[in-house]
Amino acid sequence: MLVLSLVWTFSAGPAVMVWVVAASAMDASRPSSRIIGLCAAALILALLASFLFVIIRGTSSAFVVSTSGVTVRGIFRTVYVPWHEVAVVQVDPRHTHRGQALVLRHDGTRVGAPVTAARYAMRRGESTFDHGPQLLDAAIPVRAAIDAHQRYLRGEFS
Repeated sequence: MLVLSLVWTFSAGPAVMVWVVAASAMDASRPSSRIIGLCAAALILALLASFLFVIIRGTSSAFVVSTSGVTVRGIFRTVYVPWHEVAVVQVDPRHTHRGQALVLRHDGTRVGAPVTAARYAMRRGESTFDHGPQLLDAAIPVRAAIDAHQRYLRGEFS
């Protein structure tokens, strides 16, 4: 998402700037040139706002394991799964999500936590070797969730 917003900002940005310059070169007393300039400025502000939104939400992504359940906070949505809905916590084997924590609910739905994937290990301050040679070993976030789920099943969380 971050890459897409960067590409959009830097590819559409110059075109919008050309539009603004062309609009300002026109006769400023004409209402159409004012409208074009205002639309260009609004488009630039919308692009910058969306870029900042993605940056801020992307850096606040989280995988929170608590005594009540698991919370996965992503860029566009936050999902909370209480322990009584969790069937199993495992490592996601899919290629694009390799190594991430995958919470399977009793109803069959899957909730993945991209921030726990192997490609984000260094961002979390962990070694990439924790994920194993095929990136399918349970690293620290997955082990914490598995341990908490087993403790819930034993009745330690009341």
